Amino acid sequence: MSSDLFADWHEDRKEQEVTASRAPAPARGEYQSPYVNASSNSNPYATASSDDDEPIRLAASKAGGPRNVGGRIGNQKPMFELRQHGLKVSRRKNFTPRCISVGNGVMAMGSAEGTVLRCTVESTDSTPQSIEEIIVEPKVAIVSVFLDPSGGHMLFSLENGSNYYLHTSTNRPRKITKAQGRITCVAWDRQHGSPANSESILIGTDAGAIYEAEFDGKEKKMNCVYAITKQGAIAGLEFEHVDATQIYVLMTTSGAIQRPTRMYQFLGGPTFQALFASYQSSDSLRFQEIQGDVTTAQLSTFSKHERERAKCFGVLTAQGVFNGEFAISAKSSIDNIWTNCDILSFPHQGEKSPVLPVAMAMTEYHVILLYSKFVQVLCKLDGSIVLEESFDPRVGTVTGLAYDPTFNTFWILSERRILE
Repeated sequence: MSSDLFADWHEDRKEQEVTASRAPAPARGEYQSPYVNASSNSNPYATASSDDDEPIRLAASKAGGPRNVGGRIGNQKPMFELRQHGLKVSRRKNFTPRCISVGNGVMAMGSAEGTVLRCTVESTDSTPQSIEEIIVEPKVAIVSVFLDPSGGHMLFSLENGSNYYLHTSTNRPRKITKAQGRITCVAWDRQHGSPANSESILIGTDAGAIYEAEFDGKEKKMNCVYAITKQGAIAGLEFEHVDATQIYVLMTTSGAIQRPTRMYQFLGGPTFQALFASYQSSDSLRFQEIQGDVTTAQLSTFSKHERERAKCFGVLTAQGVFNGEFAISAKSSIDNIWTNCDILSFPHQGEKSPVLPVAMAMTEYHVILLYSKFVQVLCKLDGSIVLEESFDPRVGTVTGLAYDPTFNTFWILSERRILE
């Protein structure tokens, strides 16, 4: 799924091609991932045609036809469009997709059988040599996969609570033993991280703990810097460097039964340890609550350019998508970092109570809502439906939504297909 909001796509792509052409060759005997030498001259998002089936077409929406209100003006290209990817996961034996993550044109998928599929976004069924299938723990489902914006570092968690790290230079996952609980979210350092070193990142777990970690092909650092009680799992984490002495952190926890969804803000530094040390007392915590049950209070941010600070954010709640803009500066305080905040309600679908989306993602002016049978794009300004498309029955059960911040593209994973 692509948007005309992303005018810098071609410029960023050209810069990456120049960088890729200067990359040194690996040393003799060193493991080389098949996507290291992926062609940089072809369009990584070109949709390949199937050899033996017809392309999946979008089915009619519930309203009787595909809705693209405001998505097309005259003969102009629509703001949002949905395309089928050339890799059909349904054809792979013993691989039932459960989760997906995309970064810098690299795609990673976890399966119910305990394997990870790693490839470039231009890989298709006709290019099997560019696809890696990596066994982690046989017959233990992978429930979450997290790929950093550079595509070099991958973290994933398993159904049995195990966590693993995998670097771009190898196909051998390393088990993470210091983190207590299953990894539920990761905040990458978008400004300073690289394939060589992730720099310091934050990891949230289902035990309510936050770890500061760093990876450079192996686990370089893993320290617990904060833990919250009686709020369940850490659902979302993001951080931004304010300046050389301050860091801003946004954290979410999910609402369940009588526990509301909470959005916590932390500001301080110059290190994560110093930042969270000042919030050890519950009296010092700053948070906002929204009532209602939600399985995962997913946090999504959007930055206009890859290395820039996030411009806006959204949190999936039972009442809708709580969204706003960031106003981060050296003079910022917890009271004025959020601006233009509002709850974007879910469009009425005819049910007595609204059905919550499977996943959510933000753009500068829109919110993408993924449901089990269709996808919606809402305008943040007035809540109007910009696009609503139902999935062809052959797509099967939808399992996840991923965002590639490098190319500003969105990816939908189902049990049978990958859609862009």
